[in-house]
Order: sequence, then structure tokens, then C-alpha cells
Amino acid sequence: MSDSTTAAIPRYPTAIDAWIVAATLAAIGVALAEAIVVFPASPPAAFLSMTVVLLVAGFVGAFSYPCEYLLETDHLLIRAGFARWRIPYARISAVEPSRSLWAGPALSLRRVKIDYGRRFVLVSPRDREGFIEALRARVVGAQARTAH
Repeated sequence: MSDSTTAAIPRYPTAIDAWIVAATLAAIGVALAEAIVVFPASPPAAFLSMTVVLLVAGFVGAFSYPCEYLLETDHLLIRAGFARWRIPYARISAVEPSRSLWAGPALSLRRVKIDYGRRFVLVSPRDREGFIEALRARVVGAQARTAH
């Protein structure tokens, strides 16, 4: 049973650049191929290589899926696998398009830079313009409420 007075939380999934996926899969493929080639000469080394590849692939997956950005009532929630960032709208000082190469919970280089406090985070919502507009509206509203 749903409550008609409760609005849905706006959810923005990440954009995904095909080249990032291809580069990640290629690196995993090369490492696995190397382990297969090494296997006849040194099964323990091949086993170790495969273990490392699987651990790295698991780590990458655990911190990249799902990757989405939710506009909660009083804060921006960034989800990137097991990682979470909760940034109160009142602390956000700037929201702007970016193509920075800095690491962040983003799977595309078509990003949004969010400044808060003395920090920043880079995200890559699929609907970048819609996300920027919606986030800026919440930031202005939060800052207006805290100014009173």
C-alpha cells in the first residue's frame, strides 16, 4: 500500500562510458590470459594470478555497482557499490559541469563537480542537465532555510 502524500525520491543512475568498461574488461582479460599461459610451467603462479584478478574484479564491482545519485529530502545521497556519501544540501557551495579526470563515484567523464565545505566530489548522472537543475534548486532552498 503506498502513501499518496509521499513523493518519490529522485534517482539519477550513472552514465557509463563504453571505453571505461572496455578498458576494465581488457585488463581483466589480459591478466587471465597471462595466468592461462603460465599454468603449464607454474600452476601455483597461475593460481595466484587468477586469485589476484578475481579479487581486483570483485573489488571494482563492489565499489561501482550500483552507482547512482539520490536527491533525498535534506541531502544528496551518492551510492557507489558499498560506498555512501551523504552531503547536506546546506553544505553545497557549487554545482557545475566537469570533465575532470580525478577519481570519483562516476563511470563517465561527462561529470558534475559538487563542492561542499573544503571538499568536492565528481559524479556522472546520465541526465546531467536535469540533475544539475534539480540539485541546484534543493541547494538554494536549503541555504534559504538556514539563512533565517
